[in-house]
Amino acid sequence: MSAYILLDGADIPMIALIGDVPAHEVRQGMRVRAVWVPESERTASMANIRWFAPTGEPDVELA
Repeated sequence: MSAYILLDGADIPMIALIGDVPAHEVRQGMRVRAVWVPESERTASMANIRWFAPTGEPDVELA
């Protein structure tokens, strides 16, 4: 599944894959972290991030 991700300190969200969580559990304000490809496979691109996964931290309060 994909969703809009707003990185801390950013003003514009980006669309990215969400993984490690069932789609029906994804919600606005959910804190996520990047899941990276192995360092040996990394390039200078967004392909270095496999997906974003929940951190388990409390959700961000929505304005």
